[in-house]
Amino acid sequence: SEWHPYDHHHIDLSDIKEDVERENPEIVVFGNGAYGVSVMNEDAKGFLKQKGINLIELKTEEASKKVNELIKENKKFIGFLHHTC
Repeated sequence: SEWHPYDHHHIDLSDIKEDVERENPEIVVFGNGAYGVSVMNEDAKGFLKQKGINLIELKTEEASKKVNELIKENKKFIGFLHHTC
């Protein structure tokens, strides 16, 4: 589904919680933009850690490559990819 965080540069728990709870992934891939400007806050990171979900944070170009690897490895994941910045 499409992802529309309230503030594209500061991702908080409300931006990811619904999707994470619905999909119950093993891994979350967070693409933080072309220059790594977007940041996931500690509440969101703590939520993922509490659920035992591995968080992978990369610049979006690298994150999209990681997504393709995870597909080939048949891993259960979701991706939040910031397209700009």
